[in-house]
Amino acid sequence: MFTVSNINEAVAIKKDISEGKVGKAVVIGAGAIGLEMAEALADMWGIETSVVEIADQVLPGIISANVAQMVQHHLKEKEVSLYTGEKVERIEGDTRVRNVITDKRSLEADMVIMAVGVRPNSDLARDAGLRLSPSGAIIVDKRLQSSDPDIYAGGDCVQITNLVTGKPGYYPLGSMANRQGRVIGTNLADGGAEFAGAVGSFVIKLFDISVASSGLSIETAKKEGFDAVSAFVVQFDRAHFYPEKDLIYLELVVEKGTGRVLGIQGVGNTGDGMLARINAVAAILKYRPTIADISNLELPYSPPFSSAMDVLNALANTAENILAGMNRAIEAEQFVEWWKNRKEGETFFLDCRGWGNAGPFVEKYPDHWKNIPQDELKKRIEEVPRDKRIALVCNTGVRSYEAQLILNQMGIKDTYNVQGGMAGLKKYGADL
Repeated sequence: MFTVSNINEAVAIKKDISEGKVGKAVVIGAGAIGLEMAEALADMWGIETSVVEIADQVLPGIISANVAQMVQHHLKEKEVSLYTGEKVERIEGDTRVRNVITDKRSLEADMVIMAVGVRPNSDLARDAGLRLSPSGAIIVDKRLQSSDPDIYAGGDCVQITNLVTGKPGYYPLGSMANRQGRVIGTNLADGGAEFAGAVGSFVIKLFDISVASSGLSIETAKKEGFDAVSAFVVQFDRAHFYPEKDLIYLELVVEKGTGRVLGIQGVGNTGDGMLARINAVAAILKYRPTIADISNLELPYSPPFSSAMDVLNALANTAENILAGMNRAIEAEQFVEWWKNRKEGETFFLDCRGWGNAGPFVEKYPDHWKNIPQDELKKRIEEVPRDKRIALVCNTGVRSYEAQLILNQMGIKDTYNVQGGMAGLKKYGADL
């Protein structure tokens, strides 16, 4: 049974595996370290790997439930067994572990990796009489000066300000520690450097995808008291006509009324495209940008690198349409729930794509999946019921949004656009 907090433990884990002692492993905790270990165990060493997480999603508090489900779907595709919403009650074994017992099942294990989070190692600071937070982190000012003016602190042991909420935050990241170290060094040499705080930026690689975020997820924003809404967009990372391209999945969190951007997160391949968009927003989050700032954000354009209307601009435009009430959007989770209950007849599922895309679904579900291409909607309006809610879907959510505007003009307003369209539903793992 191991934790992963220093190089010696990493060497010991590798030694155990290389000696052939590990066929099954259980990782406890689905935060960044837990998921990275699960990838290493399953992908690098071919070990049958399970992950147990007490929260109801992976990366809790970092990414939204919508994005987390996409990550979880990918992990399952890579044959990592994932058990969320489960509590580990005990670990059984003698000289080696044998079983991990949760409140729902028993998992066989030759190795257990504990990745259940970290606490500040602040015993020395406490003994020195320094002021600590309730969680044990050292409280410092913008100069990273502790309550003793002759003592400075930085890295995993300190509490700093969250620049989105204005409240205390805790960010045990190596990148943060390095930058804080320079501030401390400058001030020890009688300089006047400051470290204002952080917005909380994150990225991780998991098999064939990367996941990144900056600022607040929609759930965290609401928990912090913001009246917030999220917009979700799927678009190519390069011009649609460029031969080498891939989809980026981005979610923007904004405050109602002010339009202030509170956070962004995304899923993409392991290249730099998705992370570049997250970085662009992360760099300006502390300045309290609005969706207008993002929709008009100047980004370099060339077909091998981006679209003329970049996915980041399109994301902000979508958020603006949602706030204006023009885009009544639902996420994949809501669509899946309606689809499961389709036999009740409350929802009319309207595919706004051409027959080439929609045909297979109409043929498979003739009683429930209907197809009217967006450009034929006005002349076929009599085929659209006025006594049911309507779920609109296309490839990425663009044509279905245009269909929503047309239906609105025709007096049919109980319509809901599936954010991200079929691409988002597929990434989510919806069983269609």
